[in-house]
Amino acid sequence: MFLGTLKRIAAMKRDNSALIVEDSPILGPMIADMLEILGHDTTIVEGEQEAIANIRDREFSLLICDIKLGEGGSGLAVAAEARKRQPEARVIVVSGNDEPPDLPGGVSYLAKPFTLKQLGLVVGMG
Repeated sequence: MFLGTLKRIAAMKRDNSALIVEDSPILGPMIADMLEILGHDTTIVEGEQEAIANIRDREFSLLICDIKLGEGGSGLAVAAEARKRQPEARVIVVSGNDEPPDLPGGVSYLAKPFTLKQLGLVVGMG
């Protein structure tokens, strides 16, 4: 009984947890504010290695990652790692480029800038 309760609590926590990978000190908190309006608990990290460490250590129901990260980091590498380690998580990459890149399977794309409504629609597709 106790183990079942813990599993339900863990599932509930995972259901609304979001990892945001954004190297802009303005955009990361802005995306977090939007996701919190949509009912998510958020964690913001800035780089590829920090993101991958979080993906290995914690479960998230949602990952939103900028494609180009500071110091040569790759959001696509983060997205691929998330799909491998947490296949049930919704993974969305964002970029200011008009054309989406070739994406790993199960990864969605959202062009920047985006509105709360656009973000909500993409998050809700999963």
